[in-house]
Amino acid sequence: LNEALDYRSVQLLSMSMQADPKVQLLKYLLASDVAKAHEVLQLVSQLLVATRRGGTEVAASAIEGAWYMLSSGLSHSKVPAPSLSFFSSSQFMHDGSWMNGGLFKALAQREGADVKFSMPHVRISEGMMKVEVQAEIAPGHEKTLSYAAQMKHLGRATLRRTLVSFDLPQPLGSLRPVLSMDDLIDVVYSDDDMLILVDEAGHTEILLSESIVDSALHSKSGDILSASELLASPTLALSH
Repeated sequence: LNEALDYRSVQLLSMSMQADPKVQLLKYLLASDVAKAHEVLQLVSQLLVATRRGGTEVAASAIEGAWYMLSSGLSHSKVPAPSLSFFSSSQFMHDGSWMNGGLFKALAQREGADVKFSMPHVRISEGMMKVEVQAEIAPGHEKTLSYAAQMKHLGRATLRRTLVSFDLPQPLGSLRPVLSMDDLIDVVYSDDDMLILVDEAGHTEILLSESIVDSALHSKSGDILSASELLASPTLALSH
């Protein structure tokens, strides 16, 4: 993690030194069609330097709630392309990272389909994490995909996440992993608005609270805001 998030040698992006690093990170994620991994990591590092959150203890209850998964970053380590296999006894095997909805991406790759996914919705409660997306297989034709994982607090800011099930539409239904699928993740930043999780390989998962996303994406009249309106929205002036 120290290599992926080097707080001392971070090279800042071209932005005002007075800019709120949290708002800068959110604006970058919301404005970018494809977030570049090294820029995400730089902005995360800048946020951690400014807030001195890195390495601080995080209570298990601090990560509970409803979130949306905004974007991902990747360390410099080389990670094999994900693969997914199904077995007759309602089991599956996944090879590769399952951070940032990796299971969903592996499924689309396996099927060779041009699938459009909604922003993943994440709910963490009582030691369980459930991640759900709507997958548009064809225009106007959507299916719900989800996976569930147990979250065990190991102390300070480290969690062990164990995949329990991968839930797909029938006839596949709810599948269990053939082999235990665990990863260790560090909560490097948490507040009421945002969570930043990093695994051992340096993958970075950024979660934004459901209430913030819902209010940012919709105006008072219920209309979806344009990109320029969203970036100018006072919703992005988040609390500290």
